[in-house]
Amino acid sequence: MGVNRNQWPMYQSAMWCGVLGFRGLKREPPSPHSRSSGQDVGVTRLLITRGLPGSGKTTFARRLQPWVVRVNRDELRRMLHGRPLYTPWAEGLVSTVQRGTVERLLEARADVMIDDTNLGRGLVREWGALARRFGAKFEIHDFTRVPLEVCIRRDAARPADERVGEPGIRTLHRKYLK
Repeated sequence: MGVNRNQWPMYQSAMWCGVLGFRGLKREPPSPHSRSSGQDVGVTRLLITRGLPGSGKTTFARRLQPWVVRVNRDELRRMLHGRPLYTPWAEGLVSTVQRGTVERLLEARADVMIDDTNLGRGLVREWGALARRFGAKFEIHDFTRVPLEVCIRRDAARPADERVGEPGIRTLHRKYLK
């Protein structure tokens, strides 16, 4: 059974994002059985987003589903602990689960999207090295040019338990983007 190309959204870098090396997603999603049958479905991809909270990273990533598998730290925090704890132990556990999940998905040749802030250069290099290790194409979708005030406004519109808050966003901006 074929996939209707009209169901596969085509994205350009139009929503305040300067996407590096991204010219729209033109690959049709594979049949659910194509990888297991040994059929070549193209290069596996590891995609990451970079940007402040409220910059549109997760909205962008959700639009790529089901053709990519999302692995998101915020959702892992809720899954593992019921709510974000932000203790060193809890964050270490989130990191371990995230990395292990991404490795297993790449091993299975799934396209993976990590839609976290990913603002530290070291973290970006680590994800790039992991992609190389699995022979995956590495894509960075950069949302760092979304204006600070837009991020703060969007964050304020979120449900209370999902907000980062203006002070937190301003701190991230000052630390990584100034």
